[in-house]
Amino acid sequence: MAINQSTTVDAYRCPDCHGEITFADGSWECTDCTYVPRHSAD
Repeated sequence: MAINQSTTVDAYRCPDCHGEITFADGSWECTDCTYVPRHSAD
């Protein structure tokens, strides 16, 4: 039985610098300015 493993990375835009916000290592962060969006639990 084969197992299909794939990773999904969605790109969103930073409100400060319009760089990409990516989800990596369990958190969202802008790759350009290190902006971290607020979490819904905050």
